[in-house]
This record gives sequence, structure tokens and C-alpha cells, in this order.
Amino acid sequence: MAANTQKVRITFKVNLEFELDEKYTEIYLVGNANELGAWDASNAIALKRNGNVFKKTKVLPKDANIEYKFLLTNEFSKVE
Repeated sequence: MAANTQKVRITFKVNLEFELDEKYTEIYLVGNANELGAWDASNAIALKRNGNVFKKTKVLPKDANIEYKFLLTNEFSKVE
């Protein structure tokens, strides 16, 4: 990526309309960009929780085609 590439701040947010149970307690983000783990779930990014809202802000290249997924897991399981 060129040094002069413009960047933007993007906030990824999940607003749950149900309660998580002991099986699923965390939400992670993974995507095609290096900043989002390059589709490697072991590099997934934990979203910060505030009640039933989970979110994380990342800085990404402007005009990039970004693909992403949210992963449900728990703090004791390894994301694979």
C-alpha cells in the first residue's frame, strides 16, 4: 500500500436483540483486509461490549473493497 493512501475510520457494530448464553459470549470481526485479519480467524478482532451492543472502530484504506464477517464464540474457546 502506498504511503499516501488515504484512510478512513469505520465502526463495526452489532446490536443484539437476544441475550448471549454461556456458549456464545463474545463477538469477533474478521475480513479480507490485513487490518481485519486477512480472513485468518486466529487474527480475528474482539468487539467491545456495552450491554447488548458490540462494536470496534478500525482505520482502513479509503475506497477499498472490504468484506467481513462477525464470529460468535466464548472467551474460553479458541477462534479457528
